[in-house]
Amino acid sequence: MPFCSRCGVEVEQRAATCPLCQAPIQHFEDYPEKDEGTYPEQEPIGFISNRQVRVIVWSVLTILFITAFLVVLAVDLILHDTFTWSGYAMIGIGGAWVCSSLILLFLKRLSLIIAGQSVAVLGILVLVDVSDGELDWFLTLGIPITCMTAGAVLLVYFLSIIFRFSVSMVFAFTLVAAGLLCMGVDLLISGYLGDARMTWSFIVLAATFPLTGLAMYYHFYLRKRFDIRKVFHL
Repeated sequence: MPFCSRCGVEVEQRAATCPLCQAPIQHFEDYPEKDEGTYPEQEPIGFISNRQVRVIVWSVLTILFITAFLVVLAVDLILHDTFTWSGYAMIGIGGAWVCSSLILLFLKRLSLIIAGQSVAVLGILVLVDVSDGELDWFLTLGIPITCMTAGAVLLVYFLSIIFRFSVSMVFAFTLVAAGLLCMGVDLLISGYLGDARMTWSFIVLAATFPLTGLAMYYHFYLRKRFDIRKVFHL
């Protein structure tokens, strides 16, 4: 039951005025609720998204790479009146710009970054190889080593997805991939020189496999028994 706002007497449900003091009775249900509506979410003033930060960093790096490119070119021309060593430096600068651009612009698409950087590295290697006027080692060494490296990185990435990017397993997979890659490079280079056999890669395997076993031991056994973050107060 509503009440009179002036004298406090209880009145009828639909009474227009108070029977005691004749004050008008307010019925709140007669007033429609205010439709607040929906408003688009607005970012606070001065807020910069992660993508905008990456674009800004990419722009600054692009300016720096262009500056380095022009400085190298100018120094070579001033000292020798022609292109000599600057060609190798400019190839490296251009390749570094492409690789950094792929990382900054496609940060969340790792497979695209790996594929793009593989193509960029192949382009750098073929340019370096033909800089002396001949295509010597690119087909026999450059392409296979680049493909093996990209395959090793992709292997670590997909295995890490299976194990939900566990730090210990990512570390173990990286060591295994590095050991296998070094073994392949060792065999490839020694075969290119005329005697295909493993030499220095034995040292890499001997160093990586014990650490790999330790990382797997921690992941499958040790981490279930104590939390290493508490031990190191992380």
